[in-house]
Amino acid sequence: MRHSHWTHAAAAAASRHGWPSQPRRRLALAAAMGWAMSLHRPAAALAPDADWALAPPQAHGISQPQLQRLQAQLPDAQPGLRALLLLRHGQPVLEYYRSGLGPQTLHPVHSVTKSVVSTLVGAAIAQGQLPGVDVPLTELLEEARQPGVAPGVARMRLADLLTQRSGFKRVGDRHGWYAAFAQLAQSRPVVEFAMHREVQTEPGTRFLYSNLDTHLVSVALGRRLGMPLAEHARQRLFTPLGITEWVWPALHGDTAGAGSLMLGARSLARLGQLWLQQGRWQGQQLLDPAYFAQATQALVTELGPEVAAAPPTRMGYGYLFWTAEGLRPGWRSFYAAGKGGQIVLMVPSHQVVIVALTDADDWAPDRSAARTTRLLREQLVPAIADEAQPATAAGASGRTSAGARRSV
Repeated sequence: MRHSHWTHAAAAAASRHGWPSQPRRRLALAAAMGWAMSLHRPAAALAPDADWALAPPQAHGISQPQLQRLQAQLPDAQPGLRALLLLRHGQPVLEYYRSGLGPQTLHPVHSVTKSVVSTLVGAAIAQGQLPGVDVPLTELLEEARQPGVAPGVARMRLADLLTQRSGFKRVGDRHGWYAAFAQLAQSRPVVEFAMHREVQTEPGTRFLYSNLDTHLVSVALGRRLGMPLAEHARQRLFTPLGITEWVWPALHGDTAGAGSLMLGARSLARLGQLWLQQGRWQGQQLLDPAYFAQATQALVTELGPEVAAAPPTRMGYGYLFWTAEGLRPGWRSFYAAGKGGQIVLMVPSHQVVIVALTDADDWAPDRSAARTTRLLREQLVPAIADEAQPATAAGASGRTSAGARRSV
């Protein structure tokens, strides 16, 4: 993996990958803030997966005419939609990209990054590198053991950060916290700031969505492993899944854990299938199964009015994953979500994975997310047969049966 500061060459690479101008400006700002770019590429240009091919929708209980109508309408009806993928039984049955984009395009996935961080916690537990989520923060961060830290920090566990219940006072108000965190990162090291931040509520008792909590998870896990979290991701997650190209910035030397990862749509589909299979991939258990079962349950249900009103219907929060009902009656799902309509949604009972990527409107990200969610609920989900699907050999192992195309 090559580490470098954001340069004109990296900006040119961004242009080739089709990143929108606003995220490109945000990444340029990241360089000014002292972020290093963790850029991993193969030696040669990455070609589309040789074995990636769409399976017949009707063979997987999906209406082909409805999918065809949906794809025909997308360019005009959903101009902000960058990519839309649908997998069933481990097989891709729909793959749409806006004109000018494609499988090789890297997308800013915003807070989907948080769910990837959670996944890496599960990988570390599976490898015996982390005892579990009840480990105190003081055992993971040297800064938490220093004199003068804020009262309450010593009582925080990793689980409290993973469920967004650290108790820290929010950085910024409920409407400006995203920009406030970026400004904080520009002004001083985040870990140093956190250790002296007011702890308003007892750790583990109150949910408050926060980039600060998740970045501390990334820092703490990286320190525990003795490597940046991006390198842990390369070794234990991306390489086994065949993900070969990504960008993941570092913030003051530590992998940015709150929302800075950039991935291709197919890479997100691979992650979604891994999540659907509870961490199992091609016969290997990459994630601790007990951890991941908890990570995708509604461990927190009192989320507050600002979350309850957000689409899709958010019923709970696990370890940096959302849980939900509402896309269809009776469907229970869990998902990773990022600002402005970046969604990777899993429905285990129906063996469904959906990836949707959207241009995030910086002035109205909730509006962008609402448009994407409405598209899924009203046009894509109705094309999927409603009967529950038992886990197949493909779903359990990441492989298909003889004669079928290779699973993602």
